[in-house]
Amino acid sequence: MSVTAIVPVKAWQLAKSRLTVSCEHRIELARAFALDALDVLRGTPSIASIVLVTAEPELLSPPAGRRGITVLEEAPLPSSDPLNDAVRLGRGWAEVNRAADGLLVVPSDLPAMTSQALESAVDRLAEFDRAFVPDLVGEGTTLLFAHSPGTMRPQYGRRSAFLHSADHYAAVTAVDPAVRRDVDTLRDLAEARRLGVGAHTGSALGPLPRTGHRRPAFV
Repeated sequence: MSVTAIVPVKAWQLAKSRLTVSCEHRIELARAFALDALDVLRGTPSIASIVLVTAEPELLSPPAGRRGITVLEEAPLPSSDPLNDAVRLGRGWAEVNRAADGLLVVPSDLPAMTSQALESAVDRLAEFDRAFVPDLVGEGTTLLFAHSPGTMRPQYGRRSAFLHSADHYAAVTAVDPAVRRDVDTLRDLAEARRLGVGAHTGSALGPLPRTGHRRPAFV
């Protein structure tokens, strides 16, 4: 099984607005989350290609494009539905290139995610034509999967888990909590830290006490 991963990433200055930290620290954390997500994806065997959709200048520059990652620039005009529009842009690339057997959306705010946890989740999602992983609250969505790009209809946003279920996506909860712990608030971040976070996020957290250890990507 091989999949194309779509990773929508907001510009650092616009990301993680609910994190009640200084603007500088919020930007640093948003950047760290995204870089950790890309590192995990590049270390996951089932990920055949990575499509990064962003308007962040750092990621659009050649050094940040990184080997093996396709970078698509978001439309310059403001969107009323930016996250889903970014996923649709990546879906369009996948429909043309057909680079893999399935399509997977991976949000950039899963700092506890490991390659092992993601690989296991992909195996479970691939048992269905279309499936998703609810966040730990049960109302949102982290991973979204479809075997055929043309059947992927993203509905990220408020109560997206219910919207995806209503659209006949299978809900997959028997996965590592690391792929369900997205981060919007400081409480979420504390829970991610207990699971163990990636190197970039760990560095961005600085001297704050840590309550977990990073698990290895592979056993």
